[in-house]
Amino acid sequence: MDLYEPFNRYRWKRHFNALKKDIIRGMIPNPRRATIELTMRCNLSCQMCFRDQGQKGELTLEEFKTAVDNLSPGIRQINLIGGEVFLRSDLFEILDYLRDRNLRVRIQTNGTLLDTQRLQKLSVYWNVSGVGFSIDGPPELHNKIRGSNSAYEKTIAAIKNTAQFFSVSVNTVLLDENFASIEEVFKTLSELGISEYRVEPEMFATTDEVRESGVEPIAANIKEQGRYSFSAEELRELKTRLDKLAAERGIKVVIAPRVAEIDAGDFIAGTVRENKKLFCKHLLVPRIDAEGNLIFCHIIKKRFGNLKDTPLDELWKGEEITRFRRKLLTQNLLPVCKRCCRLRTI
Repeated sequence: MDLYEPFNRYRWKRHFNALKKDIIRGMIPNPRRATIELTMRCNLSCQMCFRDQGQKGELTLEEFKTAVDNLSPGIRQINLIGGEVFLRSDLFEILDYLRDRNLRVRIQTNGTLLDTQRLQKLSVYWNVSGVGFSIDGPPELHNKIRGSNSAYEKTIAAIKNTAQFFSVSVNTVLLDENFASIEEVFKTLSELGISEYRVEPEMFATTDEVRESGVEPIAANIKEQGRYSFSAEELRELKTRLDKLAAERGIKVVIAPRVAEIDAGDFIAGTVRENKKLFCKHLLVPRIDAEGNLIFCHIIKKRFGNLKDTPLDELWKGEEITRFRRKLLTQNLLPVCKRCCRLRTI
């Protein structure tokens, strides 16, 4: 363990505790980055994906430009996600617009459409700070999870080629099926030039947790058993083995959320909300859906206005979202929040 980790953990707990008090009082920091869902369309059919529920439309290029113009002046970075962003035929026009406004960009993609031609075009964008990919197992298992017989081959090629131009991170959703394969996946990826590897236990909720959360709409995978097949100790041991492999290769390894590592017992048991004080990092980063709506997060799709006609500053500090943030924090978040990758204990 890093000698300074206990101190850093204490420092961050103090920071988020102070933020929580401010937000409950109605004060929210001005955002410095934003996440934009470019599209909910996707060329894969991943078994754990819930992002396309209930939304079909998306901003036109001109509407996207209007939404960007309505972002807060302090925002300097945009995270572009989907769906699959490379299904947007105007993606490079979008990148042109963001570059012309000196906005740094991070792209999340499944990689299957990022061929040599598209990568060559992407490589000239000085404002693209990184690209994130997903690999969920060895070839056969990854393809089964992703619903495509060619997904693994295409994504591995894209990761290797993209790492020649950009900082590359790779994410694995930790499932019952792939737990035993994680080290094999990491060893393969470590030869491709990646800088970070993230392992995220699958996000899901029970029907009762959705109902008890009392907010709509909610996008979530429903698992009525409400538990993981692996134990907290098995997760800790996996992280220890990954850390050892990562140290030999100079790659950062992250279990997301950190709660799953620091408070693994409560996280895996589903009791983290009952036993820990929580904070959500989605509180600090605006998320714009594919239709231009300001929503709370990828799970809680509640809308707080649209950037096609209203500046983000006005929406971000509006009465409705202020009340919603207060509700979240005074209730120690909602039942659907307790397996989210953006969860923190404070």
